[in-house]
Amino acid sequence: MLPADDQHEYDDRFVTGEWKGFFMQPDSRHRYAMDLVLEFAEGIVSGFGDDRVGKFTIHGTYDTETGQCLWLKQYVGQHGVDYAGQARQRGIIGQWQIPGLPAFWTGPFFIWPRAYGDLDAEFERAFLEYELELSPGVATPELVEA
Repeated sequence: MLPADDQHEYDDRFVTGEWKGFFMQPDSRHRYAMDLVLEFAEGIVSGFGDDRVGKFTIHGTYDTETGQCLWLKQYVGQHGVDYAGQARQRGIIGQWQIPGLPAFWTGPFFIWPRAYGDLDAEFERAFLEYELELSPGVATPELVEA
């Protein structure tokens, strides 16, 4: 369900509609695709999607001033995954973590509106920039796609 016109988010970084992207697991540099339908309205992000693990729902918050996005990706009948991201002009990049598991169970993600086409190549640059923002002065290894 799309928000009413008076509730629609007008910030170009938070586009209601179809999104796509991927996440990476800690034991692999392979990118696992995900498809999402997201709704952004009045600081709340909600939606649904599917990936290699299964179907899921999304519920969380976003902030147009800071670009910060926080949500829970809840797999139907399975575990949940916390997502913390930063909105960019062409997508949202950040880290996921499975609550209650060791810190090893975390990894990067990158999602963007489907209308933008294929942005996989932009992930390399965007993720390196994101890592440098989190840890200034720390070299980040080059990512390779499996």
